[in-house]
Amino acid sequence: MIIIFGGTSEGRQLAKVCDFGKVEAKICVATEYGSDVLKESQYVKICQGRMDASEMATFFAKERPRFVMDATHPHAKEVTENIKAVCNKMNIEYLRIVREAESSEHCFTNIEEVVDYLKNQDGNVLVATGSKELLKYAVLDKKRIYARVLPTKESIETCLSLGLENSHILAMQGPFSENMNAAMLEQYHCKFLVTKESGKAGGFEEKIRACEKVGAKSLVIARPTKEEGICLFEAEKRILEGTRPCVSIVGIGPGDERYLPDRAKSLIDEAEAIVGAKRMLIRKGVKSLRSYRPDEIMAWLENCYRQGIRKMVCLMSGDTGFFSGTNKLLEKLEEKGWRAEVIPGISSISYFASKCKVSWGDAKILSFHGEAKELEVLEENRKIFAITSGGEKNRELMEEVCAFGLGKLRVTVGEDLSYPNEKIFSDTVENLCHYSFGKLSCLLFENPNARGKRMEMAIAEGRFIRDKVPMTKAEVRAISIAMLGICEQDICYDIGAGTGSVSIEMAKFLRGGRVYAVEKKELATNLIAQNVEKFGVQSRVEIHCGSALDVIKCLPEPNSVFIGGSSGDLEEIVDAVYKKNEKATIVINAISLETIAQISDLLSKYEGLGYQTQVIWMSVARGKKVASYHMAMAENPVLIAKIYWED
Repeated sequence: MIIIFGGTSEGRQLAKVCDFGKVEAKICVATEYGSDVLKESQYVKICQGRMDASEMATFFAKERPRFVMDATHPHAKEVTENIKAVCNKMNIEYLRIVREAESSEHCFTNIEEVVDYLKNQDGNVLVATGSKELLKYAVLDKKRIYARVLPTKESIETCLSLGLENSHILAMQGPFSENMNAAMLEQYHCKFLVTKESGKAGGFEEKIRACEKVGAKSLVIARPTKEEGICLFEAEKRILEGTRPCVSIVGIGPGDERYLPDRAKSLIDEAEAIVGAKRMLIRKGVKSLRSYRPDEIMAWLENCYRQGIRKMVCLMSGDTGFFSGTNKLLEKLEEKGWRAEVIPGISSISYFASKCKVSWGDAKILSFHGEAKELEVLEENRKIFAITSGGEKNRELMEEVCAFGLGKLRVTVGEDLSYPNEKIFSDTVENLCHYSFGKLSCLLFENPNARGKRMEMAIAEGRFIRDKVPMTKAEVRAISIAMLGICEQDICYDIGAGTGSVSIEMAKFLRGGRVYAVEKKELATNLIAQNVEKFGVQSRVEIHCGSALDVIKCLPEPNSVFIGGSSGDLEEIVDAVYKKNEKATIVINAISLETIAQISDLLSKYEGLGYQTQVIWMSVARGKKVASYHMAMAENPVLIAKIYWED
């Protein structure tokens, strides 16, 4: 906790900094006016009333502050003397906030402070503080510095030792007129002029007026005075020492400001910097960035913070927790050590459902906004709310739904929700294939004949396009996939994919996961592509033609791996999988004795490494009608082996 004296403008600014940094502070003001212009918060409390030295001592003993800041008016000498005396007596650190001169210059106590300030600014600098301390500017980019020094050998040698080019050395005798200073600032495109508070004899006033004339900033190194202390900028830095930067992430709801909560409105109104997509930047005259990329946003926020900006707001469409970029941004902020305040908003689905006068609690909610389209959900659920990319992407979606056989479904379309041009209407999917959708839209699909999610295993071989490519038999396929124990979001490999029958059965179960079908024969990969399209699982199957050992190197870490063919590289393939993920589950099919022998060795090897194994010998006989009899016709026996890790 800290104590700050002063109902001055400096005191008010420091109170805001404390609130922003979540630093507990007591702000002491003498009058009711001083109390009125300050705002209390969770972290900042106002103490009104004058105190003499004795009362201050009692107050300090009770509050036990880390330090006391004196931001009282320069002419309040008695109060300053009392604060300073009590702090010295009680061994409490005392910090006097020295008011800057009533001109446009920025005030600093030494060159080091100026250099620290310039590190976080852009633009050229005209340095007029002499050559003796010129080397202190060495940490800055030399291309930014123009040094005005006396035309002596020593001065020029100092400039050269700093690494300045000849064109950046201005060796001349002063003092200089206002116009001369202005001409130099403009000639070298300088945004800053660094000078010492040298008085009339040193041409100080002419430098300040020149800066005002051309719009440059004067950075003044103040001459020592009887009153010592720190400037407001240094005081803010001291308060925030040990605190982490903070940004507010605000859900703006469907779009219209009427649906913003009060807290969100307040944060946006007070923001010094706002980032969001183009339609969200609803405050003019505020530093802003149009972006939704976490890396780009993070870099911009860090740059704002270096420039002294503290009130930063990231705007998110709809609600911060509903298909939002908030989560990825939070991960990036945490990685960088930043804090975040998250303000939820009204989600587009919540608003849309209220307009449609239906509940969304019993609906399937999904995103087609840049996501793979898992159209099975439309035949499995009675009610589906979807957020989309809008425009041409929506029309393409309607065509895909028609091709999936669901063209008769009824769809309610919500466009530009909450805005004056809001539009909500219903039609069938097939009729909407030629509709020109707006950019901001949501969809409500209704399927009264929804059948629910169906477990589809052991798909008959006759349903696949086969040609002469080998295929895993339906019964073996079902047992093998069951042994893998696939989860909906797993990454799966199908090694030696053949016709793609295993890939397709795995993909039909997945929701959010992905199958990588690996096959070295080009004819087979063409068949896989045809079967994948036939069964409508293009969004969840990725086909790779080539050697398994080469392809695996480029694939993401797997959870479940089926090996139906290995071309003699079985052990190497299994090793490659476990190099990717040592806890993956592998199921292998084998018919030939040679492959079975390899599997036996593999099982022994991985059992020795602590893995669990399981082996099934599977013989299937299918019924076949011969004349008036139904005969059992045996298929080739198959060995199914499983290697897995059990915690």
